[in-house]
Amino acid sequence: MALGDFKMTIRSFPIAQALYVKYCKKHNAQALNEIYIQEDDFGAQAEMFIMQSMDDEKSHMRDSFLSSAAEAYRKGRKDLYASMCEETLKLFRYQREIEDTLNAKNQFQRKSLHETFKLLLERKEYKLAEKFKNDFKMSDKRYFLLKIQHWAEIGDWIELEKFSKSKKGNTNYAAYVDVCLQHEKKSEALKYLPKVTELSKIKYYAKAGCYEEAANIAFAQKDVQGLQYVQSKCLGRPTLSEVISGMIAQLENKR
Repeated sequence: MALGDFKMTIRSFPIAQALYVKYCKKHNAQALNEIYIQEDDFGAQAEMFIMQSMDDEKSHMRDSFLSSAAEAYRKGRKDLYASMCEETLKLFRYQREIEDTLNAKNQFQRKSLHETFKLLLERKEYKLAEKFKNDFKMSDKRYFLLKIQHWAEIGDWIELEKFSKSKKGNTNYAAYVDVCLQHEKKSEALKYLPKVTELSKIKYYAKAGCYEEAANIAFAQKDVQGLQYVQSKCLGRPTLSEVISGMIAQLENKR
């Protein structure tokens, strides 16, 4: 029986066809692709190409496999998946180009978008990182957080402060407090606490261990719940806790 006739005949026997597909997955990718084309199973065809793109022995064909996967998804009207394949292909090509530019063989390939951006920051390629952010449409929020985390991780508090004063860096001062405290730099965190939004000041002053200031802010805002929150954080300081109880009593008496 000719192979074409065999493939048409086996369609009438689901179990046999499933076994044949299983065999082809391991031993005959071309035959498997032909089955998927025959059945108009574009999703499975795309998944096969993606799996092949992940095979290190076929790395020289990775671009081709991803292009084929995107095309199959388009045929199956799965445009979102097709776009994801195209973005991945774009990233792979960029990584190869940047490795050539920076003489950094095998340092960028197979890394995620997030990892690629972080690696550019670690290498202090800030202009390239900025271009990368724009080319890959990274959100401003994600860019902002990765940037301040980078400055904190390398302990460059001067650059962190400079960034906080730039147009792109003055959007969320609470995040600066967070990264400073994560690296046990309370003295740096204190620079940003006054700039935190009014709604967050009680929480962040308390988070930095500035309980008296947090209590005073809560009292000025006439926020009983805020005072109770601060009081719950300073149980080891009975004198301050007593002062806060007095503040709470004053506010409640005015109601």
